[in-house]
Amino acid sequence: MTYKQFKPTNIVHSVAFYEWTGDFDIFGVRDLLDEMILIIGRQADVITVCDADGCKVYTYRNFVKLNVLKKKKWYLLSYLWKREADDRSQFAIECRCCLGLGKSFEVHIDEAAVEHSKNTITTITTYLTEKLRPLYGIGNVMPYEYQPSSFSGGSVCDGTFTNDFPYKATTRQICGRSRLFKSVYLNRGTPSILQDHIRDIYEVNFLSQGHLDYPINGVTFRELVEKRKAGKLTQLNDVTWRWDIPGNDMENIRDDLIKAGMTIVTN
Repeated sequence: MTYKQFKPTNIVHSVAFYEWTGDFDIFGVRDLLDEMILIIGRQADVITVCDADGCKVYTYRNFVKLNVLKKKKWYLLSYLWKREADDRSQFAIECRCCLGLGKSFEVHIDEAAVEHSKNTITTITTYLTEKLRPLYGIGNVMPYEYQPSSFSGGSVCDGTFTNDFPYKATTRQICGRSRLFKSVYLNRGTPSILQDHIRDIYEVNFLSQGHLDYPINGVTFRELVEKRKAGKLTQLNDVTWRWDIPGNDMENIRDDLIKAGMTIVTN
């Protein structure tokens, strides 16, 4: 692998979980991220930790040597594999978990970072669904230049979205939809609205029983999906369902979900 492989147009495979039933603290997060190292096959370059006073960055070696996790009450831990030689490089791979405001567990893998990026993200997703037991999450692909890491948190994305990839929408629509999620992402309430509502429809959606039972025009969400043959629902464990839906089928059911108030995004 060389840094020259990383181009703005490279496809990034992403998965982001926003709600889960697994119970773990920041040390448990570290254990999960260390497993990502084993799956990916090489050590992370940069480790970031954050607490109420701010964030600190370490090399992986110093992070372990200094036993950083025991120094403060951290709420965020991120492992990053660089895409440039510069120490301030952005990610080729990023695995990050936040247990505070903006709770999420995210993995983003540039297609050039590993030999089989799709297989790697599939292995990681399978592992995380087993350990996290998610109630809500999404999986998607987009070019690096669209800033998939920022997109997962509801920030505005740069670049020009075409009308055929990865979503049937214009750049303005995609960025607007991203913004609409941000306030909910940061202030989702207790119990979380994301336990029975969804951000929007994506290629892969991780759902709970609350989502399946959501009422839509006299039927449940699950019944509507089965009636419309809108993708495939698969039960992963006793609390998590996976909904895979092809891009060309998304708009056929999206309006129904919006009108029923199930989606956070409403345009």
